[in-house]
Amino acid sequence: MAEKKKKDSSALLAKKKKVKPRKSRDADCCSVNFLKCVLHIFNVIFLFAGAGVLLVGAWTVTSRHRFVSLLPTPTYPAIAYLLIIAGALGVPLCALGCCGLKTENRTSLLCYTYFLLITFILEAGAGGLAYYYEVAVEDELRAELNTTFITNYALDTIVTNAVDSMQTEGCMLQFTNHIRDNLIILAAVGVGMSVIPIFGFFFSCVLYVKIKHVID
Repeated sequence: MAEKKKKDSSALLAKKKKVKPRKSRDADCCSVNFLKCVLHIFNVIFLFAGAGVLLVGAWTVTSRHRFVSLLPTPTYPAIAYLLIIAGALGVPLCALGCCGLKTENRTSLLCYTYFLLITFILEAGAGGLAYYYEVAVEDELRAELNTTFITNYALDTIVTNAVDSMQTEGCMLQFTNHIRDNLIILAAVGVGMSVIPIFGFFFSCVLYVKIKHVID
C-alpha cells in the first residue's frame, strides 16, 4: 500500500513538472505593467511632439504660402501638408493608445502600432523630401522663375502678389535663401520628430506579444 502511494506521488510530481507555470504580468523587467507605464509616458510626449509638428506645418502654410505660386512644383506645400497630417494624428492616436492600454485589447494595440508606423513614414518622408528639395529648389527657381514672371505677372493676381512680396526681400537670391531656410526647418522637424514614433512602435509591439502570452 505504501509502495502504491509512493508511485502515485511520483507520478503526480512528474505531471506537475510537465505543466509549465503560467507567466505572470510582472515576471520580468519588461512586464506588462511596466510597458503600460512606459507607453502612457510615451503618449504624453507623443501628444506634445505632434502638436509641435502640426504648428510648424500650419505656420508654413499660413505665413509662407504666398510664395507657393512662384515655385515650379508643389513639393514645398506638400511637405507642409504631410507634417500637418502627421501632427493631427497625435490626439486620436493617443486616445486609441490609452484605450488599448486600459482595456488591454490586442486589436486596439495593433491598430495603435500600425498608426505609429504611418506617423513615422509621414514625418520621415516629409523630412527627407524637404532635405532633397532644399538642394534642388535653387536650380528649379533659376530655370522657371523668369518664365513665370513673363507669362503670369499682371495676369494672375496670386502670382503678381507673390512677385511683389518677393521683391521686398531685394532679389531672387534672397528669395531662394528664404525658401531654403524654411526647408531646412521642415527637414529638421520631420526627421527629428520621426524618431519618437519608433520608440512607441517598439514598446507597443513588445506589449502586444506580452499580453498575448499572458492570456494564452
